[in-house]
Amino acid sequence: MAHPTYTITPFALREASDDALAAVNALRNELRAEREPHDPPTPVATMMHRMRNVPAFVDARAWSVSNGGGLLVAFAVIYIPITDENRHVAEFTIDVQAAHRRRGIGRGLLAHIVDAADSQHRTLLVSATDARIPAGEAVMERLGATRGIVAQTHQLDLAHLDDALVQAWIDDARTLAAGYELHASEGPYGEEELPAISALHGVMNEQPRDDLDIEDERMTPERLREIERYLFGGTTGRWTLTARDGASGDLVGFTELYLDTERPDLARQGDTGVFPDHRGKGIGRWLKASMLRKLRFERPEVRLVRTDNADSNAAMRRINEALGFEPYSANCVWQVRVDQVRAYLHARRPEPLDGSRHQVP
Repeated sequence: MAHPTYTITPFALREASDDALAAVNALRNELRAEREPHDPPTPVATMMHRMRNVPAFVDARAWSVSNGGGLLVAFAVIYIPITDENRHVAEFTIDVQAAHRRRGIGRGLLAHIVDAADSQHRTLLVSATDARIPAGEAVMERLGATRGIVAQTHQLDLAHLDDALVQAWIDDARTLAAGYELHASEGPYGEEELPAISALHGVMNEQPRDDLDIEDERMTPERLREIERYLFGGTTGRWTLTARDGASGDLVGFTELYLDTERPDLARQGDTGVFPDHRGKGIGRWLKASMLRKLRFERPEVRLVRTDNADSNAAMRRINEALGFEPYSANCVWQVRVDQVRAYLHARRPEPLDGSRHQVP
């Protein structure tokens, strides 16, 4: 039986119509169900807001793929940071509907991604795969990509949270971190907080990067505000706890938690960090324990908390395991040189996407 003909079309993320974005959301939700089969779909309003509010410091380019009947069957995006750091890197995603895989669509999209990367003089492509979709790992191996970071998502069932341990960590901090205070906030940061919070985010550069060839990212107040615009126009909200040195008044640590009104039973752990000069006082555990206790009392409908950590991040894994987090899913961030991908494509003589003689790379 003949395969359909496919058409690749540039897709303007920020200017796309509601109908076009709804089609992309439906496709992505179909693939998300493969990765997270027990989770509800992403609301279309949330996806529309984020697509139209990609931070200004990111050059995002996208392509859609339709079959002969005009139905969307694949979608790809490349994210090129327009910053002083990491000017060699671009990140990409390719989503192909299961029924249309192994027909050359991924290879056709990769050709556009490589051209876009070259146009901004990028030499390294980065992409993530999920262990629940083995085809993604197979694609990256065929491209000659190498594993940059191997990570896991862990999940905590709050019904099994050790309340005695949480209280013990809070009590320990009263002695070890005497003179420090915790402060809670919700939603976007106030203008007066932005410089200090941006500096705090810098500690995240100390997380293990394993073999991933990326540089430290410099968070600025302007970038942080752009990220907030991207996050907060839909159904997502954020809680933040900060630790302040009572003597100097300086912010020295923070932890973030994300909640979604469309998924009231789930919270997602964001960044947690403490400045090096203030470590060894139990501040990180104090922040995590206090946030979980706050969540239990103020949002009793939340049953689950998820967090992502590199397998090599032993310190954070110890904290999470002590709290009762268990493995939920595994993923990997891969890296491959742009010239390797171009050579791969050239060796396979790209042809029109009629699907009959191709396999997804």
